[in-house]
Amino acid sequence: MDSFLTSLAGWRRHRVRLLAAAGILAAAGCMLLLLTGDPPMVTVACAGAAAVFVAGYRSAAVGTRALLAAAYTDPLTGLPTRAVADHLMAEADRAGGWLGVVVADVDNLNDINVAGHAEGDRYLATIARRLTEAVGHRGTAVRLGGDEFAVFSTDLSADQLRTAVRACLADPTVVAGISVRPRVSVGVAARITGRAGYALACADAAMRTVKAAGGDNIAVYRPDRDGVPPREGLRPQLRRRDHPPGRQPLAGPVDRLLRLYLTAAEAHGVHYALQNLHDRWAQASRAGGADVRPPGMAGTASPGLASVHAAAWQASIGRLCQVEADRYGRLAQRVLQIIDRANALP
Repeated sequence: MDSFLTSLAGWRRHRVRLLAAAGILAAAGCMLLLLTGDPPMVTVACAGAAAVFVAGYRSAAVGTRALLAAAYTDPLTGLPTRAVADHLMAEADRAGGWLGVVVADVDNLNDINVAGHAEGDRYLATIARRLTEAVGHRGTAVRLGGDEFAVFSTDLSADQLRTAVRACLADPTVVAGISVRPRVSVGVAARITGRAGYALACADAAMRTVKAAGGDNIAVYRPDRDGVPPREGLRPQLRRRDHPPGRQPLAGPVDRLLRLYLTAAEAHGVHYALQNLHDRWAQASRAGGADVRPPGMAGTASPGLASVHAAAWQASIGRLCQVEADRYGRLAQRVLQIIDRANALP
């Protein structure tokens, strides 16, 4: 940004120099008129001054427009920047009427960058080009920043935007010589009345719902499912890349998040297995450890059992079993929530 402002200031100084040069030539023409009384010479001097000023001013204007265009264009994707998105929303607020908004967040970009950041850049550029082609002249795609894009349209309905974006992301692309289908979480919303920024926040809420359900899907905003953003249209301070929706920030480096991809049937199988483990540990907890051993511990005996009071031993085993039952119960509940969120998406 500093280099841009420096260059823009340089063009402004160039314009001032042109004005000074034109003024000097005009003054010289007046002096010639006073000294020689020859009008043709004055005409030549004034014409030269005008020619110098016009030629220089045009070059300065072209350079300034090029600088401004570069400042409002993302160099990687060629899309307009966030500043243009803010301008479009301000124009939509002044004009009123219909506005369709799409927020698209690329999934698993870090996995693509493992093959090299150049591959990640090409991946982002491909998605940007496809979003642009999806709406054509009936909308504007912008890069909000990082791996996040937006599309604004005053002509396309929410369903039309969803269909267009889904179609443009359906075909695979090549990453490091491997054909992969772009994975993007997309939220769609519409503004009929109110602020355009609120429509952007609604689309963002729908996108975060898709992220929470595993990503790689498109959802049209529904307040009962996605929540209601603030009326001023503010988006969350903590983004999903800071920590996943519904989860607290990690306590330490040992609690790493692992990304798993499961089919719906496999997810149901995982939930069933976790629920079964919960039930078995809960049964052991209710038995108090008298006759029921935790899974995998059948037939084992505790050192020094003969010296420990039976009631204390049973209470200790019961607490251990309850801790394990609670742990598997929480895991089963989390998997079930992910399944329910995925089923709620179209």
